[in-house]
Amino acid sequence: MKKTTLFICLIFSSFYYSFSQGEFNLNQNLFIEKSDEIKKILKTYNSFFEKKVNVYKIQLYHNENRYSTWKVKKKYEELFPNFSADFFYEAPFFKVTTEYFMKKVAAEKKMKEIKNYFPDCFIIQIPLKEEKF
Repeated sequence: MKKTTLFICLIFSSFYYSFSQGEFNLNQNLFIEKSDEIKKILKTYNSFFEKKVNVYKIQLYHNENRYSTWKVKKKYEELFPNFSADFFYEAPFFKVTTEYFMKKVAAEKKMKEIKNYFPDCFIIQIPLKEEKF
């Protein structure tokens, strides 16, 4: 009795499996049409993520003390008078960075010059929108 019940269950499960495979093959030519609302939503989504260009800067210093950070900015501008430094606050630190570099190689070259005066400096990558560039 147990063998026949097991045999019947096995046959039904194989029929069920083959039927489900056949049903899957019937739906292969599925066509999805996009509505105008979906196109509008996609256009809005893509407008948020406009094209950006990756540029590099050298961060000279960061500290919670505004005065010490400002002194580093002035020191950089005295050592390299043809270049300016950016001073800004990004919570919880005040930061000083150099000018923009298009290629990382150029930033590394400049960092070798700066490293003697600012040993804790490092390169950061910043994505800029094409409009600002």
